[in-house]
Amino acid sequence: MCLHDLSELFCPAPLRVGTPVTSIRETILADSKILLSKSPNKHSRLYMNAQPLRDDLTNAIENRTTINSKMEPRILARTLVEQFNWEQIDARKVWCFGPEQTGPNLLVDMTKAVQYLNEIKDSVTSAFQWIMKEGPLCDEPVRGVRINIRDVLMNCDAIHRGGGQIIPAARRCFCGCILSATPAIAEPVYLMELQCRTANLGAVYSIIMRRRGQVIWEDHRPGWETITTVRAHIPVMESFGLPSELRSCNCGTETAARRADDGSEGGGDKAAIVGGSSCEIVTMVIDHWAVMTGDPHDTTTRCGAVVSRVRSHKCLPPSIPNVDTFIDKL
Repeated sequence: MCLHDLSELFCPAPLRVGTPVTSIRETILADSKILLSKSPNKHSRLYMNAQPLRDDLTNAIENRTTINSKMEPRILARTLVEQFNWEQIDARKVWCFGPEQTGPNLLVDMTKAVQYLNEIKDSVTSAFQWIMKEGPLCDEPVRGVRINIRDVLMNCDAIHRGGGQIIPAARRCFCGCILSATPAIAEPVYLMELQCRTANLGAVYSIIMRRRGQVIWEDHRPGWETITTVRAHIPVMESFGLPSELRSCNCGTETAARRADDGSEGGGDKAAIVGGSSCEIVTMVIDHWAVMTGDPHDTTTRCGAVVSRVRSHKCLPPSIPNVDTFIDKL
């Protein structure tokens, strides 16, 4: 509708319509090993590892219900310990959220007795914000990741631990930790509510299942014609063209239903379904994020194809960087 108005009414010129782009998130599914990254001058060493955040903690940070980045450190620590079973010592040493200082990722200091650590805190958090906004898989935001700083070795001379040395080393270490922790892609999922005739329920279910959807609730309404309300989860990537496909699934009952409606009285939402199309979407809102199945490194899977398409759209190299390009050895 919008493209038709734009091309026919406001700008009578041919338009090139591309494939719709859906926002995705990078995440991890397992803990990584402790990895080492050295500064460009080789005078500083950072040891870190990554682990996934619990789903309830990630959702709480995103929804800002029980936890957010604006909380006092003492209250934040108590919330993490009491509601999300964190260790007391770890909960007290959360450096920052990310990206944008409010996102659903955490940087935690787990070091002990490290000298000059506060001098590099700003540089490490800057690198953390950077990589959480542009992840290593396809430069998309990262979601549900906790980075633990395990140990830091630095030169006693302050000139060797500036931002030009620490930020590149920290960013490389963050990338290596994420890539070695079973990386995955999370996609947004709609909560869709629609109304249809019971006679067309089989066709509606078939369309939803074909688009990787899942029906979670249905309610039958007896009346002049039986109307069924259906709620389903459907990925945003599969929702393009869905309304028109649902309206077309009349299964030969459209004409008979309209003839029956000509002699009826009353109406309401039942009349809207009977007199109009056989299926109408009532609401469609983003409900949650779901991890896509498949290996992002394998382009034959759906997840790998999405990563490859995003990297091509952003003019990135076609293959995901190897973990060995980011980590160093003693």
